[in-house]
Amino acid sequence: MTKDKRIINLRFVFICFIGIMLGILSSCFLLTKKISVFVFVLFNLIVTILAAARIVYSIKIKKNCLESKFRKQVPSLVKWSSIGLAASFLIGVLITISPVLKMINIPTYNGSVVVSGVVCDYVDREDTYVQFVMKNCKVINNDKIEEIDMKVVVNSTIYTTVSLGDFVTIEAELDKFKIDGGYGLSRLSQGIGYTTYASTNKIVKSSGDMELKDKVHSEVKGILDNNLNNDNAEICFAVLFGQKYGLADSIKNMFSYSGISHILAVSGLHIGVLVSIIWFALRKLKINDYIKLVIFATILVFYSYLCSFSPSVCRASIMAFVLAICRVNRLEYDITNSLGFAGFVILLFNPMNLFSVSFQLSFMCIFAIITVAPFIRNCLNKIKCPKVLSQALAISIAVNIVILPVCMNIFSEVSLLGIIANIFVLPIFSVTYILLFTIILLSLVIRPLGVLLVVPNLFLHIIKTIAYYFSLIPFAVFRVFSVSYWLLVLVFIIAIIIHFLMIKQWIKYSFVIVLSIISLVLIINGFLPSTYNKNTLIIAKQYKSNVLIYTEEDTSVMIGCNISINDLDKLTRNLRIKEIDKIVAYDLQLNMIDQLYLICDNYSVESVVLPANMEYSAIVNKLPNVEIIEDNYLNDNLSIDLIRNGEEIIGAKVNKLAIEILIPLIDNTKTENRVLLNYYSNVDYIVTNDYNFWQEVDANIIDLINTETVFM
Repeated sequence: MTKDKRIINLRFVFICFIGIMLGILSSCFLLTKKISVFVFVLFNLIVTILAAARIVYSIKIKKNCLESKFRKQVPSLVKWSSIGLAASFLIGVLITISPVLKMINIPTYNGSVVVSGVVCDYVDREDTYVQFVMKNCKVINNDKIEEIDMKVVVNSTIYTTVSLGDFVTIEAELDKFKIDGGYGLSRLSQGIGYTTYASTNKIVKSSGDMELKDKVHSEVKGILDNNLNNDNAEICFAVLFGQKYGLADSIKNMFSYSGISHILAVSGLHIGVLVSIIWFALRKLKINDYIKLVIFATILVFYSYLCSFSPSVCRASIMAFVLAICRVNRLEYDITNSLGFAGFVILLFNPMNLFSVSFQLSFMCIFAIITVAPFIRNCLNKIKCPKVLSQALAISIAVNIVILPVCMNIFSEVSLLGIIANIFVLPIFSVTYILLFTIILLSLVIRPLGVLLVVPNLFLHIIKTIAYYFSLIPFAVFRVFSVSYWLLVLVFIIAIIIHFLMIKQWIKYSFVIVLSIISLVLIINGFLPSTYNKNTLIIAKQYKSNVLIYTEEDTSVMIGCNISINDLDKLTRNLRIKEIDKIVAYDLQLNMIDQLYLICDNYSVESVVLPANMEYSAIVNKLPNVEIIEDNYLNDNLSIDLIRNGEEIIGAKVNKLAIEILIPLIDNTKTENRVLLNYYSNVDYIVTNDYNFWQEVDANIIDLINTETVFM
């Protein structure tokens, strides 16, 4: 027997998947000016040379390989995988041009316009705002009607009530999403091009026809609401369709801190259970296998439609269908090629899905299970770990390691508890999902059967209890900052080396150790906050809030607190600030008090400064080391003067190191804003997002307002 001398275990379809990803990345980065034309051409040249070299290599080894029956297919595999890499790379470059250019070239509107469209995708109702998405939008601008082939995200007040399918007309300013960052590219994958804010009195709505999926969602939601409490109904709805918009923040945080939030997003776990149910039922039918495949595919496509064709659901459905075809035709199932095929198809239909969080997490999870999990399982087996436990631990550890770079770039916190929590939760969840899906299906036909939801409800309580106690474990949840996406590339390369590289063990693991050390350095950097110089002033423009942060030696102080915890997380993440020592809550409003409590807990706030009008025992007793001020606050180099209109606080004037900053409240009346106009001429900077307030202000001041972040 001739020894197999390949150094790479080839997977043709998976290599094509890598090719299309590289093509999409290079084309997108060129069009968004992240790389120069020279770098783009150089990258294309490298891919071409690599493919050509592999083809030449396949020709060179063909004669020797033909002499061994075990290696006859190697030259052909090398040649066709090289051609596939080059072709798929070119496809990726070409299919990316249209969607990116469409986003870049969508019109910019100055001032208010009238926008009309149909409410779609989701309606997110939070404590302080409502958010929804409109499609099929038309814009009336200067008496001209223009159709825009992009969705619009609308933010409004809690008094706005809209439903899926409603036809809505708003008067507002449209802001284009920037696509120079990951968030903008993620929005592009959803077809979203604009964001806006519209008050309730600027919104006119009329009822419209819901899509089929929305009607199904409405029916299922009705059954859940009639038989479960609100929290459990929302959890079940999220489990079935992946829509988490109705979940309370406390539930989201509890599942996130315990490391099991993935069960709230429809993924391979859910599809795997669903496929088992469907295939079990189909096997009982005495019909042709190919008819079974058609029924199987139809059900998967319909369920994917109900889940809005999210990349994770599509990935799992395509892989399940490929597995079914292999079983029916008694073919060998290659999970790596199956993953590559699913990815290639999804990106072919929408190349921007590559930047979707759902796509990245879903594919990295399966890739981890394929490549890293077997290696970890073997290590656990060597230390005599029970096989059942080693399998579960290996998958959990591998997935958490591989998706860590994605999580660090997307979320403000990561949890290490999922490695253990999932061992307890996943078996219970599988039973819960089977019962939930079956009972909902029966209840859609016979409504009274909804009472049977009491059974999965019991299991759900067990899962919530496990999540609750795991979420209470201290020091297991870490605040993190963004890391370079090169970390994701390094982890991907490490996984490929471990599983696919066929060379001597000491050489292979030498590569792994070196790359792992580099990755560890990047990860540690993602946990470390920035070190600002003494007396650094940070002026940060924020959506729906006016806050200012400054550091003094090792102390961080936030001036203003009228900000949600989610918005503050984004702000501090961008500034790489991990803790806030003091909050001067001069603008505190009673409807934001719960947000202030969360901020104090999450950011380890040591003291809070409150205005005298908020000196209530119910508030003071829940906040750390409260200090009450009347009209001014003085602390070393910082002084704050409260600006009042009668008894009402309408803003603050901050003086730091001889720099004066005006911070108006974001919800002042016109009369109060006129009072503030008396202050603008003698301040250096103005921190505000209320552009209506500055209509009478001269252009020089407006230029200062548009400064997003200023370091001094």
